[in-house]
Amino acid sequence: MYENVVAVYKCAQDCYFYVLGNYDENELILLSALQCLTDALSRLLRGQLDKRTLLENLDFLLLAIDELSDDGILLEADGIQLAQRVSMKSENEVPLSEQTIGQAVRNAREKIEQSLLK
Repeated sequence: MYENVVAVYKCAQDCYFYVLGNYDENELILLSALQCLTDALSRLLRGQLDKRTLLENLDFLLLAIDELSDDGILLEADGIQLAQRVSMKSENEVPLSEQTIGQAVRNAREKIEQSLLK
């Protein structure tokens, strides 16, 4: 606990993963979220949790964090389920680095239209 923030962390090769919560949060729940995230990333990246691999697969990392919680509410506690949810979403989308400019603009336009319709 540091300045009314509870932090749990895990070291994997050359990366440190942190999950932070308010001072009144349960440390076991935070640890469960951290374990779920690292298990899912380990499964998605075939055990290579180093800085270079994480930066090359930043889309997996961000999707996993997004699927893990919503406004501080833990949505998933099983790393296998989280990895399956993330891999399902990434199969349908072509990575931005592999898209042509026209495809990227079209995808951005579709996502903006979808967000405006909600």
